[in-house]
Amino acid sequence: MTIAAIIRQKGASLIELVVFIVIVSIAVTGVLIAFSASLRGGPTSRQLTIATQLAQERMELILAQKQVLGFACFTVPRFDPCQAAPAVGACPATVASAQPQCTTFPTGYSLMATPPSLAVWPTDANFNVVRVTVTGPNGISFTLDTLVGNY
Repeated sequence: MTIAAIIRQKGASLIELVVFIVIVSIAVTGVLIAFSASLRGGPTSRQLTIATQLAQERMELILAQKQVLGFACFTVPRFDPCQAAPAVGACPATVASAQPQCTTFPTGYSLMATPPSLAVWPTDANFNVVRVTVTGPNGISFTLDTLVGNY
């Protein structure tokens, strides 16, 4: 076959197509194996969803506690309705809630609610920051911060 004949040849032969399909399938298989391994190594979306939901539920209870007690009584011992706090001055005593969000956690999950602090605006006592952190299995962690204002 001359060079002119090769240049005039159009299309691909059956052997070239088979070789192309084999090479592409090997490459795609490698990519899928790598993707599958990375998904197995990270936290599952189910675990992240549970941690997010637990943090949001506790934050809603904490914000409801602020509405009940008022900003002046929304202090360290009584900001979380899942913990009992004694009466102090004009602030009433709080009783630990028996709500499911306070008592039941899925196996392997723990929650820590950080009390209100003036970390954001230390010069303005009208704002506090509350942090809820949920730690789950496989070391996953979800943190939710909320700025609470005196309004």
